[in-house]
Amino acid sequence: TVAMLNALNSLYKLNIHDKELIRLACQSEYGTGVRAGSLDQATEQLGRADSGTLISSNPHENYRTMGTYPIPLDRIQMIFPFTVDRDRDAWRWSWGAYAETPGDGPLTAAETRMMTGKAAECAAILTRLPLNTDFFAEIEGDLVTHGYLSNERRRWVYSVLRQLPLLIGIDDLRKRINFNRDWYIEQLVENRKLNNEEAEHIACDTIDVLFSGWRDPVMMYPSPGGICQKKQGVPLRAMVAYLFGEVAKNFHMIHHPDEWIPTVTLSQRGDRSVEIDIEKLPDRAQMEHRLPWEKGEKGPELLARWLERFGATPFDFNQGLSDNDLTAEDPLVLRELRGTNFFRGLALIDLVEAMLKRAFGDNAIAVRVNAAGQGDFFQVHIEKQLAAPDDVKQFLRAAFYQRFGLSPETEFVEPHSGGGAVGVRLSRYSLLPNLIRRLRMRELRQQKGAL
Repeated sequence: TVAMLNALNSLYKLNIHDKELIRLACQSEYGTGVRAGSLDQATEQLGRADSGTLISSNPHENYRTMGTYPIPLDRIQMIFPFTVDRDRDAWRWSWGAYAETPGDGPLTAAETRMMTGKAAECAAILTRLPLNTDFFAEIEGDLVTHGYLSNERRRWVYSVLRQLPLLIGIDDLRKRINFNRDWYIEQLVENRKLNNEEAEHIACDTIDVLFSGWRDPVMMYPSPGGICQKKQGVPLRAMVAYLFGEVAKNFHMIHHPDEWIPTVTLSQRGDRSVEIDIEKLPDRAQMEHRLPWEKGEKGPELLARWLERFGATPFDFNQGLSDNDLTAEDPLVLRELRGTNFFRGLALIDLVEAMLKRAFGDNAIAVRVNAAGQGDFFQVHIEKQLAAPDDVKQFLRAAFYQRFGLSPETEFVEPHSGGGAVGVRLSRYSLLPNLIRRLRMRELRQQKGAL
């Protein structure tokens, strides 16, 4: 859609500016029923080849570009393997984290995304964050300048988190937000210049929307002695802590690209579903073949067997987030929080991450869920000096795809860092095959010349 709109814009000299092109590209997707966010289109339109572009995700900032930064393409390669269909099959591979259909117990994958998508707005109302600002604005200066927060800014972040419940039932959460409704109405009147009746109507609608589409989640929590317990309620503090922590990790990577793999690994902790000790797993050679104890098992049942055999436990997303942890005299560096979560993880991805790190080394590979997570494609970041990308692919075919009976139509998507575009006008559509053939011949000659 972005490429087509640029072509039409150029061909007919429409002079449509970048931000309007982004909006139009989103609208064209909405027309097909795809209600995706706009950051993909914004990155494609505003980004530049061989560079990282930092774009605000705040809709009110209209795709503000905060800067560009280098990506270590000389040593880092990314591939995107496939797992399972996110909303149709992810629940089978979640080790009980997601439900197949709405009801009692765990949320479905779609309900979970609905819940996490409301976390920041719930937090803003609970903490009475003025409508003319956002949480990121309070820490942007430090992060953009040098990539870490001063003690003063860290204490502010932790003061915000302490105001949020570690666990709260959905009815109690609604009551606490409704308690702040009059304040919210005042903010709407002051910042959006509405009259009281309009502001009250918008406030009621906003609060109703916050709680539509999801219900009280039931989640597994690790307990001392290895016994897990189920708890019901919204882990609001962990979700908002994830948002702060993820921003801190991304800015650290921007300022320290030499720490790419460790930083991506830290980032994946925020979407972890289960904890796995990689040292307990078999070595690479064993994992590339069927093991005797796997006989008779397949699919999600085999995944469960692996997790149980090697002592996997539910990820403790509240670790480091107690009131005592957040009131320390010297607060922990935000990117190093051991807990936090946005609940986009999948036990299957946690296992393949552990297998890759066991096979190639902790510093050679990093895994990251992609976009909304919970299945579909995921990211594998490879330190090419420590692991050959072709070896990683072969390992994934044998140890992952073949083992769990996965046969994706596309095994791997490999992104390209971009480059210049050239417009070509054909007098007849029937000449298109000739153009394609000539371009391919040119590419082959270039490859032979490079060899």
